[in-house]
Amino acid sequence: MPAGCFVFCTRAAFEAVGGFNQRLYAAEEVALGAALKRVGSFVILSESVTTSGRKLRAYFGWEILGILLRMAARGRTSMRSRKGLDIWYGERRRDVE
Repeated sequence: MPAGCFVFCTRAAFEAVGGFNQRLYAAEEVALGAALKRVGSFVILSESVTTSGRKLRAYFGWEILGILLRMAARGRTSMRSRKGLDIWYGERRRDVE
């Protein structure tokens, strides 16, 4: 199950599954991975990717936990609206060294 950034597939496979689900505002890469798995083989590469921790530094741990718990409680419906997904769609920035 792919999650996060750097999901790669062939154009033919992407088009075969209809691309990213435009109704989702979160976990669209997970839905894409599930769709790709239904139409063919799926490989997860072992290489790692280093990304920025900026988003994690902009929110307190309890805020992130609260967002994730609300998403878990609401299920899939929580991913069909930007409401409650401020961690991805909000404008908050906080510089922490």
